[in-house]
Amino acid sequence: MKTPSRMRLIACLLAAFVSASALIVSSPRARAADSPVQGIQISPVTVDLNAEKANVYILKITVTNVTAGDLVIRQLVNDFRAKDESGNAEVILDDKEIDPTYSMKSWVVPAGDMMLRAKESRVVNVEVRIPANAEAGGHYGVVRWSGYAPGQENGKVSIAASVGVLVLARVNGATTESLLLKDFLLEQNGKPAWFIENGPFTLAERIENNGNVHVKPTGTVTVKDMFGGTVGTSQLNEPARNILPNSIRRFSQDLGQKWMFGRYTAQLDATYGYDNKILTGTMSFWVIPYRLIILILVVLVLLVFLFRFLLKRYKARIVKQAMTKRK
Repeated sequence: MKTPSRMRLIACLLAAFVSASALIVSSPRARAADSPVQGIQISPVTVDLNAEKANVYILKITVTNVTAGDLVIRQLVNDFRAKDESGNAEVILDDKEIDPTYSMKSWVVPAGDMMLRAKESRVVNVEVRIPANAEAGGHYGVVRWSGYAPGQENGKVSIAASVGVLVLARVNGATTESLLLKDFLLEQNGKPAWFIENGPFTLAERIENNGNVHVKPTGTVTVKDMFGGTVGTSQLNEPARNILPNSIRRFSQDLGQKWMFGRYTAQLDATYGYDNKILTGTMSFWVIPYRLIILILVVLVLLVFLFRFLLKRYKARIVKQAMTKRK
């Protein structure tokens, strides 16, 4: 016969199990209602716009709702700048940080919200009006879209939940194209060096844009040995990417083979801009397999000592044999 205390314990355990089961079953629905998936795709993701002052341009952007539910799509416009030397874009959310020289945020005509059904795609016309007094050179904006479920119109739109197209506008006029090779470096395992033990290795170029418009340098990097023979050639900036004004972009090439020795010279030959301006640079480095050289020297020293030891023993043996014959 079960005691009352044991019966109460069993009842409590059964109630806890039922409650946990109900929580497991109901929690996915709660998450789905509270956190709808906001998936948007756009094409293209970059637009190069050669613009004239006082002109209007229409950018055709395809916006797709990739979710299984309807979404209200909201358009936002910001400027952007280079975030780091890898060329990543940084959206400028604080208007106090906008540089008027390169801004185009105010040139994009605002658009109202639109509804996209599940899996629906729509071509959106983005209107860009170039002012008559626009400053010649590069201007950089990002048109981005964010989605939210119908009925949540007052929801906060965050940068993390948006996708955008980068617009790089070049306003014709007195533009300045000027690149400077800041550094031409030898690297191995992510660290700079002036000599290495063996290949392969990485050559890195840090190129600064001192002009007022974006440019795409292209060219070759060639490595030659001490006898003038070519040991490797690689393309610079392939596929071609822009360097924004007042920024530095880093490029790199992996070259060489494992067994190398001596002094090597790397030559950069590149062109950029409308007038095919020339950008060149040269650097030298050494490949010295010092551990292999030390090992060879140690082996040679040991062989010399062994030879002298064996020669000494051989001479002693000859002397001993001669003394024995005399006796």
